[in-house]
Amino acid sequence: MRIVHRSLATAVAVLAIAATAAVASAAPKPGAAADTWHQTIVFADGSSATATFSTRSNADPGSGVDLGASRSNTLTGSAGASVAVPPGAGVAVAPDAAFAAASGSQTMYGTVTYSNVGVTQWTYFEQVSWNYANYKVTNIYGQLAGSRSSCCLWGFQGNTSLSHDPAGSASFGAFAQGRYQNCILWACVTKSPWVRLRGNGNGVQTGFDWGIG
Repeated sequence: MRIVHRSLATAVAVLAIAATAAVASAAPKPGAAADTWHQTIVFADGSSATATFSTRSNADPGSGVDLGASRSNTLTGSAGASVAVPPGAGVAVAPDAAFAAASGSQTMYGTVTYSNVGVTQWTYFEQVSWNYANYKVTNIYGQLAGSRSSCCLWGFQGNTSLSHDPAGSASFGAFAQGRYQNCILWACVTKSPWVRLRGNGNGVQTGFDWGIG
């Protein structure tokens, strides 16, 4: 059964890659950690957002694969990537009988950090865990999303959407969207970061999509 809490009517729409998005296929560079990826969007006003995705809870911002930056001609934008993984791991197909016995659990993490004039304004995060066996996702649990930090009059207003696909298939996605607001007197600016994490029945993080609405 699909789990949805306070889903926005536009939750499906925001998952589409916008015209300003950069969609990458990432291959690890020599010596890079293949479990961590970074991606940046630069907005029309000069502000920017950088996303980090990993299967490590304490991923070093300086490690892993840099997917580069895209530019948006507005104050919103989205990006994403399908990440390169070892043969047989990126899809729920085993190369031999020994691999078929593989089972276990995994957790993946995503953060979106918004900055302006070189100062971090806020950081939004999502994480989700899953169990896998015989090329299938057998259980999905521990999905969390929220604000890791905020400053400079930005306040976190809570999550507007938190959901994941049902277990039982070869892959799944987990979606979260939050809302920040910055008010000076009666004038308010709102930013709505969102993250979709993707994993599979081999315990591999296969990709991600993200953006700011």
